[in-house]
Order: sequence, then C-alpha cells, then structure tokens
Amino acid sequence: RRGRPMRSEDIKTKSKISAISVIIVSALTDDESVNEIMNLGATDFINKPIIIPQLIEKIESVLENRK
Repeated sequence: RRGRPMRSEDIKTKSKISAISVIIVSALTDDESVNEIMNLGATDFINKPIIIPQLIEKIESVLENRK
C-alpha cells in the first residue's frame, strides 16, 4: 500500500497474505499496549531490548505452529 507502512491488521485482512506471521518488537510492555498489539493481528510479541535466544524461540514456535 502506498502512502503508509503496512500494519499487522492489514496483513491479517488481506487474503493473499493473511498467512504471514507477524512478531512485533516493541518497548511498550504494559498490558494494555500488548493486548492492543495482539488484537490487531500480531502472531507474537517481544519486548525490547531483543534477547536473541528469546527471538529464536519465538520464531521457532511460530514456524512449528504453521505445520
């Protein structure tokens, strides 16, 4: 889409790309923000700063759930 970045809710509503998993990385860690992010269609959420083993675990989990 031109003019603005694609958002996770855009991904989840477009049939051609709805199967794409979205892992959001954010410094917003309060329950309300995390719930909003997940409700917008994110597959998972990671807090900043990124911890590489945690990121790998989340990616592996998403890939395993797609099987």
